[in-house]
Amino acid sequence: MSTAGAAGQARLPVYFVQGEQLAAVTRAGATPLDAVRQLVAGPTRAERGRGFRTYVPAGTRVRSVTVADGIATVDLTAPFATDMNPDRMLARLAQLVRTLTGLDGTTRVLLLVNGASTAGMFPGIPTGEPITLRFLETPNVPVPTPRKEKLPP
Repeated sequence: MSTAGAAGQARLPVYFVQGEQLAAVTRAGATPLDAVRQLVAGPTRAERGRGFRTYVPAGTRVRSVTVADGIATVDLTAPFATDMNPDRMLARLAQLVRTLTGLDGTTRVLLLVNGASTAGMFPGIPTGEPITLRFLETPNVPVPTPRKEKLPP
């Protein structure tokens, strides 16, 4: 999925949040490791000026990224999984999975924190096993049933 830049340097998409949507910026790099490093670095000043932001916490570091059989295994440091807000946790996970999907044949992402499983760290998301972008895009909560109105006698 990498493309050549004007100077012949490889470029790849990295996904941040713009408005309420994931949106790509193009960064230097050619590998999944490059992509995750660029994601963790966050938006540049110019990108922030265009409304891009990130939910990846400052202080997050990349320990390793490997891809085998369509699964990118990403090992990040603890700040990535430290938050009490489930919406921010979901947003940062979506940024990571979207950034990696398609690179080197990646279809699923397995997240580790400091080399350990993240099972139970992301409310409602089974991150103890590889997850897909489609899983994150598909709400896992049932559609609410309308409240029955009581009419006065």
